[in-house]
Amino acid sequence: MNFYFLALWDNENKNVTFRPNNVKNNDFTLCANGTHGYSVDFKGNFFYLDFVENKLVSQGSIKGEPLRVRVINKEENTILILVKDKLYKICGTEIKKEIKLPNDSEALEINDPRDHVYVGDKKGNLHIYDYELNFVSTHEILLEPVSFIKASNEGKLVAFSDTIKVIHVWNMEEMKPYTTQFGNHLGRVYDMAWNEDDSRLVSCSLDRSCIVWDIPSRQKLIRFENVDRDSCYSNTFLDGDVVVSGSMGTIYKYKL
Repeated sequence: MNFYFLALWDNENKNVTFRPNNVKNNDFTLCANGTHGYSVDFKGNFFYLDFVENKLVSQGSIKGEPLRVRVINKEENTILILVKDKLYKICGTEIKKEIKLPNDSEALEINDPRDHVYVGDKKGNLHIYDYELNFVSTHEILLEPVSFIKASNEGKLVAFSDTIKVIHVWNMEEMKPYTTQFGNHLGRVYDMAWNEDDSRLVSCSLDRSCIVWDIPSRQKLIRFENVDRDSCYSNTFLDGDVVVSGSMGTIYKYKL
């Protein structure tokens, strides 16, 4: 059975402007810039797309099941794809570099202000690479496997979630915890996002809840319950409000 989840939304005209019917089974969809982007499926296929011409430009594949995909914003049309023990750097459909990871991993993040790539492994370690995927350093940050990483807009603070549903915020300049642990989710944290001034962090979970954390006070600000019938898939801040997408395809907007 084929599904496709790929569409480009025109926020001004409130309609879908791009939905290629020749790209199927897409599980990750990322726009690398305003005109081109990628779609990646769980079989390791990646598709390079032209949003202006509304067409598939080319496609390629990697070995392994993609777990995370991230765009390198400072390099045109370049993405990273993480499988459990490898990290790929791809531009267009060319694999620029492939590295073997020290341990099985499932968390990946780009910290553009610091020009760093973060990989969190199942032993609680954070491995840092530069944009050429050269090794920089390794740090023991958690006692549990790292399941998700989200860098702040300025790059100084980074939020980590572990497999026991706890969120940790670290100061990356000093490489030490910035706050006490945030732990109020009953399910695994699936996504996190920072607001514009990095004073708030929003997290969504498989427990169907979304929580906004106030970073300066180290306190929970508000919790939204039963966001979706299944689970929360992703969240972000938009004009000061929280936007959450559920796994059933519904988008919610909550005013703070």
